[in-house]
Amino acid sequence: MSASSRRQPSFVRWVDVDRLAARVGRQNWHDLRLYHHARLGFSPRFLPEYTQLLAAGLRSALGKTKKALILDLDNTLWGGIIGR
Repeated sequence: MSASSRRQPSFVRWVDVDRLAARVGRQNWHDLRLYHHARLGFSPRFLPEYTQLLAAGLRSALGKTKKALILDLDNTLWGGIIGR
């Protein structure tokens, strides 16, 4: 059975740090000096992005995210023009 096909408890949430590392570049993501010194798994210059990712995961887990789907099917709000 693969790890992705196993059932996980409802309280488990995933935060995709690998996607963040790919976005900033894996060669930039790692700082071997700090890894060996403090076991820090990434360069501290990406700490703001990392904390934003964790905060988004926490908001999602706590149900604090806000979503809106606004439809204007009869063009009464925008008159057919959304933006220029």
